Amino acid sequence: MQLIELNRNQINSAINGDADQLLVTGKSAVTVGNFDGMHKAHQALIDATINSKNSLGLDNSIIFTFQNHPMVLLGDRDPDLLTSPEERMDLFKESGIDIVVSVEFCDEFAELDYSRFIELFLCKMCGMQHMVGGYDIHMGNDRSGDVETILELGHSLNFTLEVIPAQTNNAGAVISSSAIRRLIDKHGDLKSGNEMLGRPYSVMGKVGYGDGRGESLGYPTANITLLDKLKLLPAPGVYAVKIVFAGETYDGMLNYGSVPTIHEGGLEKPRVEVHLFDFSESLREEIVKIEWYDRVRDEQCFASIDDLKLQLAADEKSIRDYFTTVDES
Repeated sequence: MQLIELNRNQINSAINGDADQLLVTGKSAVTVGNFDGMHKAHQALIDATINSKNSLGLDNSIIFTFQNHPMVLLGDRDPDLLTSPEERMDLFKESGIDIVVSVEFCDEFAELDYSRFIELFLCKMCGMQHMVGGYDIHMGNDRSGDVETILELGHSLNFTLEVIPAQTNNAGAVISSSAIRRLIDKHGDLKSGNEMLGRPYSVMGKVGYGDGRGESLGYPTANITLLDKLKLLPAPGVYAVKIVFAGETYDGMLNYGSVPTIHEGGLEKPRVEVHLFDFSESLREEIVKIEWYDRVRDEQCFASIDDLKLQLAADEKSIRDYFTTVDES
């Protein structure tokens, strides 16, 4: 996969007339989007782009995307990302696409209407002959670039538009980044969220230093701080997870919350704590990947430490049994 990046200065240069700086050799099939989550509906767009490149005898399949989420510039709050920029790029590499054009989403880019964007950045600079878009496609500063207007523009700019219908899960729900965020954030429903993603939801984090109370309970924990502060964390609770570290994968149980049994009234800022099964080494200062599989229960405040210990033992058995079933399926 070839990666081509455009920063703000290069974008301004292109808008002001120097469109040859990113001229892709040959004719291309292109799909455009942020692709946060790289879920099954995104993969359908990418697969269609690759298939169209081959069936139409074109030279390149291209993803045109953004280095930063548009909501960072346009929204009134930071986005809750399903994939960090690094994770998204790794998934692009696995997708089979030829080229990724990644641009800085800046003010000047945001001000472009859909026709100017398509003509300049897609047709002239990427050699687009065929566009692949979702059923709900909207482009441009006023979002007026929809299926109808893009089809009409294609007649004058000599490109075709292929519209991919809504992709649904087994229950018939439409797959989208916002739907996955709702499932994971509001309900901690990792099973449904992972089904839409096509893989376990994951975060990267650095192991820090806790208060050591977990070890005294018989369940030493790794306290983890997210590497990307914009990444979405599931709803507070106890989860079945896998931890990937140094090329190895370990089953474990995770608590995300305020730890009210240990800290009276609960911590002001919730934290992520993971206990790895059958693992006794120190992970402090290490970078780990957390894969979230299933929500076991809400976080609770127990009447006593002994009650907490009994529940932790029950959680461990439940999660071990769960992973035995998952790993055998």
